[in-house]
Amino acid sequence: TQVPTVVDCTSTFPVSPTENASMGLQCGWSSIRFDTGGWVNATLSVGANGQSLVLAAAMPLDAQTAVATAYGWAPIPMLSAYDKTSGLPVLPWNRTIENHFL
Repeated sequence: TQVPTVVDCTSTFPVSPTENASMGLQCGWSSIRFDTGGWVNATLSVGANGQSLVLAAAMPLDAQTAVATAYGWAPIPMLSAYDKTSGLPVLPWNRTIENHFL
């Protein structure tokens, strides 16, 4: 029997005797990167056709367009989407958007 492990992605962990790092950088949720260079956490939902995933996030005021999306792309992938037929998790990705549309 497997026991679920709880991961606190809001805490820190030691990287040296004098320095801690953020667990937030270790946990990979769905996110959108804008042309301003930063990643923003995104909400993940199933598309109207039932065959796609939709990422939505508030666009930073100085951003013009989204340039990349990511899902679960980190040392600790936080996966929340599963294939309806197989029950397997959707694999993590980190992709540049080639056709910019919002």
